[in-house]
Parts: sequence; C-alpha cells; structure tokens
Amino acid sequence: YTVQYKHFPQIFASFDGIDIKNKLVLELKSPSEKTFSKILKNRKPTVPKMYVDQTQGQLEIANSHWNITR
Repeated sequence: YTVQYKHFPQIFASFDGIDIKNKLVLELKSPSEKTFSKILKNRKPTVPKMYVDQTQGQLEIANSHWNITR
C-alpha cells in the first residue's frame, strides 16, 4: 500500500499493512544475518537506526492523511 505525502508530493511511503479505521500501520523487517547477529550481540538490543528513520517517515506520511500518530 503506497501513500503520497500531502506536504511534499514527491515523497512516498510504502506500508506492509494499514488499517485506516483503527489508525494502525504495519512495517515488517527481515534483517540480513549480519545485521541480526549484531542486534543479538548487543547487551541492550535496539532497532537499527535505518529502520527507525524509515518507520518515523512512514508515520509522518500516515499522519498527514489519517492522523495516525502511533
């Protein structure tokens, strides 16, 4: 499901799933073995920054259309 950003039409987001009625978006990640190993080795596993940046952008675009803020 691809959505265009209302404020900058040249920017798009592609969602793995979306439920507009309940204001929910879904983004699934399947990291490479190397990335997953790094996550597991970390004492406090965190989401890689590249995924955080992408999902924050997707939430901004979703919010511009449907007021999805979480």
